[in-house]
Amino acid sequence: MENLRGIEVYVRPKERMSYRTGVPLRVGEVAEVVAIGPRGAEVGEDIRRIPVAEWSGQKGDLRVVQAIDILVAIKRRWPGVNVHLIGPTETIVDLDRPDEQPAPWYKVAAVWLLLFVGSGLTIMNFHADVSMVRVHQRIYQLITGHFQERPLMLQIPYAFGVGIGMALFFNHLLRRKFNEHEPSPLEVEVFQYEQMINQYVITREGSKQEGRGPHDP
Repeated sequence: MENLRGIEVYVRPKERMSYRTGVPLRVGEVAEVVAIGPRGAEVGEDIRRIPVAEWSGQKGDLRVVQAIDILVAIKRRWPGVNVHLIGPTETIVDLDRPDEQPAPWYKVAAVWLLLFVGSGLTIMNFHADVSMVRVHQRIYQLITGHFQERPLMLQIPYAFGVGIGMALFFNHLLRRKFNEHEPSPLEVEVFQYEQMINQYVITREGSKQEGRGPHDP
C-alpha cells in the first residue's frame, strides 16, 4: 500500500474490552484511531481494519494486547505515517467463547438468596453483640420513666432508619441513584478492585506472552 507522509495518526488503546474468539481482533476494536492529514479519513478507516491478534480461547479467558503490537501492525501497513500512542499501554481482552451461555436464572436466584440471608444474619448478630435491645429499653426508660420490654416506639423507626441509612450510604435504591454525579462507596471499592485485578492480569499475561507473538494462540 502507498506510503503517505504528513499524516498524523493518534491511537488511544482501551483499558479493557470483550472479544469473540474465532475472528481477528482489529485495531479499531482495541483502540480509538484518529488520522489527520491528506487522505486522513481513508487511512484512518483502513487502519481500523488492520488485524492485531486472533486467539482460540482455549488457554484462558484473558489476554493482553500491548500498545507496541498496535504500533507494529500499523507501521507494517502504513510505514510512512506518524503514529502517536496516547492513554493506556496495555489492553485487557476478555475472551467470549461462541458457545458460552448466560448463567441460568436459578443460579442467579440462589446467589441472591445467599447474599440476602447472609447480610440479614450479619445485621442481627451485630445487634446481638452490642445488646441493641437493652439499649432501646434503657433509652425508652430514660425518656418515659417506665421500663418496656419491647419498646416498639423506638424499634420500629430504628428498623426503617437502618434501611434508609444503608440506601443513602450506598447512594442506591434499586436501580435509582440519589446523586447521579457522585459515586457510591461500593462503586469506589469495586473500581479500586478492578484496577488491581487489571494490573495483576497485565503483569501475569504480559509475562506469559513474552517470547511469542500476538498472533500466536
